[in-house]
Amino acid sequence: MPASAQARLLPPAPPENADSGITYTEEGGPGWTRYEPVKATEAPTETALKIAEQANPAAEAAETKATIDRTHLPDAAISVLLAVFNQENSVETAVTAWRDFLETLGRDYEILLVDDCSTDQSLARAEALVSTTPRLRVFHHTSRTGYGGAMRTALAQARFPLFAFTTCDAGYHAQELAKFIQWMNRVDLVTGYRVTGEGTYPRTWAGRGYWLLNRVFFAVRLRDLPCLFGLASRDIFARIPIQANSDFAVAEVIAKANFLGHVMTELPIRFESPTEPWTDPQTPWDVFAEMRQVFARPQFGSAQSANNHEVGTATDVQTAK
Repeated sequence: MPASAQARLLPPAPPENADSGITYTEEGGPGWTRYEPVKATEAPTETALKIAEQANPAAEAAETKATIDRTHLPDAAISVLLAVFNQENSVETAVTAWRDFLETLGRDYEILLVDDCSTDQSLARAEALVSTTPRLRVFHHTSRTGYGGAMRTALAQARFPLFAFTTCDAGYHAQELAKFIQWMNRVDLVTGYRVTGEGTYPRTWAGRGYWLLNRVFFAVRLRDLPCLFGLASRDIFARIPIQANSDFAVAEVIAKANFLGHVMTELPIRFESPTEPWTDPQTPWDVFAEMRQVFARPQFGSAQSANNHEVGTATDVQTAK
């Protein structure tokens, strides 16, 4: 983030219960759970801000960077988020493509399909795939949140060291993740920029404005925002709670990771405009409000919580019975 913004980055203590806001029921069959979306963490209290003012964010960032161990990540098990909203005709094709690709990696994996309160048959078609795709876990939001909400839900349920995120459609191709994995012993986060048959994915004027705002206020220098395809070490999210509900969440994660000293890169990926693209419920004004909130009151987990973070513990995941 710009130097002018860094003085405003006051990391408060993380919430005591990272899974708060999730309500489980007995509805549904094996492999999926119906629950309320994970809520964004509330703004820090006055007490938390006073504590944060006494901290040294730069020192904590250096500590985070110094304690990262990436040597095992290229061979680590992987959790994949597929966010879906009213994409009934794409669900089976996308899940099958990801399953077939992940099977070639020779490692453990899980596919976390998060249905963001679809009104078509997306959820039903996802449920039907559980019997043929044992590592598919399906979650359903009872109200719309957006891509940031889907990321929070998947991260709350993910069990493996690597966390990939994308959408449940034919626009992004599972095979592109292979080259991302090769970078994980050198970086903590990899994002994609879309390339079509005509070249780099074109920006609209609104997209150019959004890209410029992220560059100016958050020092996010990605070529393609928002490209909803990426891979990260799941450990970094211990210090990066996602506040945004829209797909601005991707830029938020990158901005916070940059501030904390994480190493990142951006790679080209093949992209084809899908017939059923992912859509967020937020208006441009809603997205701008989220950007203002993150700029003015960014939230971070503590360095201690990051150091104590363990992958795959019993508290990381709850499944329907």
